[in-house]
Amino acid sequence: MRVKEIADLTGVTVRAIRHYHAIGLVPVPEVRYGWRDYDLSHVARVGRIRWLLESGLPLAKIRSILDEDVADTPDDKRASVLVDLRASLEVLQGRIEGLSEQLERLAVLVATVEQGESLSPLPPAVSTYYDVITGRAPDSVTRLALVREREFLELAYLRGEVPAAAELLFAEVDEQTMASILEQFGDSLRGELTDELVEEAAIGVVERMRSGFGGQLVDVAQTIDANELRRLYALFSVTGSDRDRRMGEAVVRHLLAAIEAAQGT
Repeated sequence: MRVKEIADLTGVTVRAIRHYHAIGLVPVPEVRYGWRDYDLSHVARVGRIRWLLESGLPLAKIRSILDEDVADTPDDKRASVLVDLRASLEVLQGRIEGLSEQLERLAVLVATVEQGESLSPLPPAVSTYYDVITGRAPDSVTRLALVREREFLELAYLRGEVPAAAELLFAEVDEQTMASILEQFGDSLRGELTDELVEEAAIGVVERMRSGFGGQLVDVAQTIDANELRRLYALFSVTGSDRDRRMGEAVVRHLLAAIEAAQGT
């Protein structure tokens, strides 16, 4: 038979069969009457290759497996085949776990859009907070700064560098607190950023955090890793402006002191 016929019989493409020839996986048949003449052994070989490929084995492993009669080989060769099979099984299990995670994320995205919320890697409470506060920004300068802060947090969440407890700070922020945040946020963006203003703003941020955690402050403090906060600030320093770095350093310094106090250390 010709290559097109073997391709039809085995459900693979002619191009794939030629690739198998090129890498030595399928022997090249003799030429008869001006064309390559395939026989049943080629059909069986290509069929087995497809079967193993669909089982998740890579081409690089298939040749050694096909070249061994697993039912009639020494134990060492059978062990080699088992190593390849188990390695491929492990890879597939990893893919299945990854696909399961993707499925869960997609389900969350669908639900997010159905509820009219923004698509974002941020937790829903954090995303909603920035939707609201950005919409209430009194001017373009403040609005742009809030957008940049949100973009930084998206990066931090994607990298897994935000403490889980941080989400509590964005839930159910009342009108008075939001107005205060906008006012202080705007003040920090204008004019000269003196050391006094930096310290004042940082203390205000940490006090709002204390208030946000409320009665859970002590429990939350026990879960926060100081090194995790320092890594978050390091990321902020890389992505932020000089003003951002100065504010960030002061906030982290006061926050670490507050956490140590809450932990009793």
